[in-house]
Amino acid sequence: MEILAASPLSNIIKPQIKTIVTYYHRLYQGGTENVMRALAGLWSEAGYRVVVVVDEGSFLDEALLPPAVAVRAIPVVPDNEPDRFPERINALTTILEEHEADALVYHAWNSGWLPWDMTASKKAGCPFVIACSSVFSLRAIEGDPYFSVQPTSFAAADGVACLSEADEAFWGSFNGNTHRVLNPVDPALYEAPASALDGHTLVWAGRFSSEKRPEDAISILAKVRERIPDARLTLLGTGESVEYDQRLQAMAEELGVGDAVDFCGFVDNVADYYRASDLALVTSEYEGFHLALFEMLAHGVPAITYDLPNLSWIQGTEGVTIVAQQAIDQAAETAVALFESRDGLKRAGDAARAHIRAFAAVDILAQWEQIFESLGHPKPEPATTPGQETMWKVLLSSYAHGIDGINERLWGKITSLWQQIDSERARANAELEQAQAQIAHLEEERDLLARSV
Repeated sequence: MEILAASPLSNIIKPQIKTIVTYYHRLYQGGTENVMRALAGLWSEAGYRVVVVVDEGSFLDEALLPPAVAVRAIPVVPDNEPDRFPERINALTTILEEHEADALVYHAWNSGWLPWDMTASKKAGCPFVIACSSVFSLRAIEGDPYFSVQPTSFAAADGVACLSEADEAFWGSFNGNTHRVLNPVDPALYEAPASALDGHTLVWAGRFSSEKRPEDAISILAKVRERIPDARLTLLGTGESVEYDQRLQAMAEELGVGDAVDFCGFVDNVADYYRASDLALVTSEYEGFHLALFEMLAHGVPAITYDLPNLSWIQGTEGVTIVAQQAIDQAAETAVALFESRDGLKRAGDAARAHIRAFAAVDILAQWEQIFESLGHPKPEPATTPGQETMWKVLLSSYAHGIDGINERLWGKITSLWQQIDSERARANAELEQAQAQIAHLEEERDLLARSV
């Protein structure tokens, strides 16, 4: 990627964008899929030809797309079969060439396939724009060495679209054509009817996963009920495994709030649940945009969120109270204070609704057309000083070195444990064989004694 980033292919200039190809590995109901589908519809209505590309064999619901949007698929090649990588590159190149694509908007920003798919795009003479749907440090959070080389791939892209000031600052340090955008939302949200805020119902919405910590929402409810006995929690979402859901249900029972937690799963009529709620909880370790929070605030439901620095759009409103990560006691105290001050709760709800309505003035199509227009010009250099460039190189290489060292030490410990296990297994097998031999010998002596009697 460093060679590509330094070559003329890192900046493919297209003066006029008419056909947009956009990719994600699947198309169902996830957050990124919803964004890709909404953008595809927005671009199609604006007169662009749009082609959605997904992986072969992935979940694909074409009914979710506007009729004018074409759909194609590319093969998935196992990581351990690098000789087959050209199959995917050639398939994507063919799609781009057949549709005379002027831009490829790539939503799988965190995928290991990104460098290969960017190669295909460059091969077809098509500008490659990376659309980031989560926090730039996601790979670092996971302790993945890939984080140290991601900036090289982003530097080679023709443009980058991201969601927050922090993401814009980070990716902009490597790619001078980085833009901050707002995710498309249903315009009807800006006129959504407000919740009455006349009860004690907490609401949490999202996918059940370790980084979103739905467990914390249940713990918060348990503490709130110590002061507000009729408080309830509505959980909108489910996990990727039945075991996770069952674990949450068991936890609610153990904390004595099983009857006060409604496990609703994913629902189509989320607005009905928001209007019946009084206070939203966000307990995530990190978020990229959090559309569900946007929707809850639009319905005048104030929120208590863990500190999410990159979620810059929630800053500056009385409608959102921010507490420290995993500050369960503080979140519960804040919820109780709001429930005990109905005027304060309603004031926070009004502020939440007003905050969201301010986004109605954002022209999302214009934001993307600015990105498309930028593809017709030479890519600007990142606005970094030589010292800052060196700082990033040192930081990222140090990160990679540190992670590799940790992994090496962990693998060393794991290898040592396996060796101990193998040694113990061999010793146990030897003792078993010896015991079996002794048993066989005793049985022979028994038989000889029996015959001699």
